[in-house]
Amino acid sequence: MNYIRWATEKDIPKIADIENTVYGVYALEISDLNKIRKGKNTTIIVCDNNNRGINGYCIYNVTDTKIYIFRLVIDPVCYQNGIGTEFILKIKDKLKGPRNIIEMDVDDDNLVAHLFLKNHGFKATQILAGGVDENDLYVFQYEGNVLSELT
Repeated sequence: MNYIRWATEKDIPKIADIENTVYGVYALEISDLNKIRKGKNTTIIVCDNNNRGINGYCIYNVTDTKIYIFRLVIDPVCYQNGIGTEFILKIKDKLKGPRNIIEMDVDDDNLVAHLFLKNHGFKATQILAGGVDENDLYVFQYEGNVLSELT
């Protein structure tokens, strides 16, 4: 059974392993992850499975008006098990008052992430030129109210 919880210092090496598997040369280092974990408005949550250990993590930043998802990463051996959905639902629960937007930037060639976010009510609202590897980034937003979708 999976459960979502805050990351602890002892989770950081496993998060770094998943990070390296998914991002390769663009992966965050253990020292970066520890700084993020101790940051003021930034949170790391993990999906913990009693049998497998950490099988995914999400790094997000909370402001007065929105939640920005910096990373939402699932261990590739655990794809298609609903872990990403669990993270999104957990973050959606944090929307209240003036904080009514969740935002995430996604590389233009990451079709899996585009479809995943669209299936969870996110809309592409903007294109940012020249992100990682010179790819354009799509800004996806989720809001309780209808957003104008990029066409």
